[in-house]
Amino acid sequence: MFRKFLFVSVAIAFAATTNAQIEPKDSTFQVIGYWSKGEKQSYSVTESKIKINKTDTTSKELTSYKLDVEVLDSTEKNYKLQWQYSNYQSSDKSGLAKDLSGLAEGMKVIVITNENGEFQEIENWKEIQDVTKKAIGMIQTKYASLPNINQIVSSVKEQFATKELIETNCVKELMQFLSFHGGKYKLGEVLTGKSEQMSGLGKPIENNYEILLDELNFADNNGVFRMSQTLDSKQLTDQTYDLLKKMMPKGNKIMPRDKMPEVTNTTELASRIHNAGWVIYSIETKTTNSLEVQSIEERIIDIQ
Repeated sequence: MFRKFLFVSVAIAFAATTNAQIEPKDSTFQVIGYWSKGEKQSYSVTESKIKINKTDTTSKELTSYKLDVEVLDSTEKNYKLQWQYSNYQSSDKSGLAKDLSGLAEGMKVIVITNENGEFQEIENWKEIQDVTKKAIGMIQTKYASLPNINQIVSSVKEQFATKELIETNCVKELMQFLSFHGGKYKLGEVLTGKSEQMSGLGKPIENNYEILLDELNFADNNGVFRMSQTLDSKQLTDQTYDLLKKMMPKGNKIMPRDKMPEVTNTTELASRIHNAGWVIYSIETKTTNSLEVQSIEERIIDIQ
């Protein structure tokens, strides 16, 4: 709590010397990163994954870790940020789960944004890919006796197969953190639109979204933003069906595409962001319904 109070106090003093992003006259907030080289912030991240088959909860997994963010460089055109992951803890105490979590332990991700803090790319994605590939190979050898190890390893490898997949699947907390940066929002005004993004299956998919600046706190120099996203159900079902066909063992039959229930995916995001561009608190909940199974993933990012 003291750490949060100290951050707010320092950030308010800093914001007073910059161009204001919060405009009381028209109740708008432009989310821009006013970050200085050498500046650091630390966050705790907690994630939960729940699967429900009809009415029965079939699995529940909790994970937590620490995230240290440092501004490596600041220019007129962009920022270079370092995200370092540590102190992974999981409710799944199996050796395999521990080793898979350990893939990110100590990992440093170099992120490039534009001058407003909008995500552009992961600079060291090839390094991440090479280190992870080597570690996955060691895990596959270590757990070679497990009946489904090849399928597990193949699934993890796929997430690191290309730069685009790494940026889509492996740094979701980063995308959550920067979701509102670069935009200008008016209190109470709902912004709607469509965009194309990479699905978790590695293919483009249409995304329908709504964004709302729900709260402005002039005294504390921050605002609360909300976003709702819905992926195109037909496109998502087609991609899921193609993946099931690919994974189906030889000789097994798969249902016709027109008999497969539609797959749905919705995401709700709420973030409290300071005038200096640092996220104070953020919670994202993603719900996927597929073949009578509902998967709920929640991630909380909290400044320390």
